[in-house]
Amino acid sequence: MKGMGGNIVYQVFIHCALVILAAEVIYLTQVNQEMESNQSAIEQLAIGDELDVGQLETLNGDPMHEVPGSKLVFVFSSTCEFCELNRSIWKDMAYLFQQDGTFSVFGISLDNVQRTRGFVEGYIECDIFVAPSPASFMSLNKIPSIPQTILLSDTWEVERIWSGSLSDEAIADVMAIVSSQ
Repeated sequence: MKGMGGNIVYQVFIHCALVILAAEVIYLTQVNQEMESNQSAIEQLAIGDELDVGQLETLNGDPMHEVPGSKLVFVFSSTCEFCELNRSIWKDMAYLFQQDGTFSVFGISLDNVQRTRGFVEGYIECDIFVAPSPASFMSLNKIPSIPQTILLSDTWEVERIWSGSLSDEAIADVMAIVSSQ
């Protein structure tokens, strides 16, 4: 009889543990669904949006000058490891597309002028503009992360966006699109 009482206690304990575990699974599933819906609700820069560059400044502190024609834009920060990976690719693209003359090429830094100069000097030889308020620029333009490589029309409308480190496929995609223009 004594052995049976221990067995019943054990079974009740296992049953309670399974009920608690099931409740935790249900709760975590609901939390996960909420997180996914909140994440998908984050607005992101999309094809057809217009990039707002009104607050940008040159490295000398002057307001951004007019940039004619279609544009290839790099949005970066010197503290971003993926931006570092893209830097030599952006350098090659800037050189190639500026020689071609089909596109205006420029970068938008989310750093202060000193850090920006250190990051681009000898690497990216194109116009570089600084966002005095990086958080405001990113929020206004719905840019949730960097790096971003963006193709703009002559009216500043987004035609293509590549986020993150540029893969070989993305590089080929950029080259094909720009070459066909």
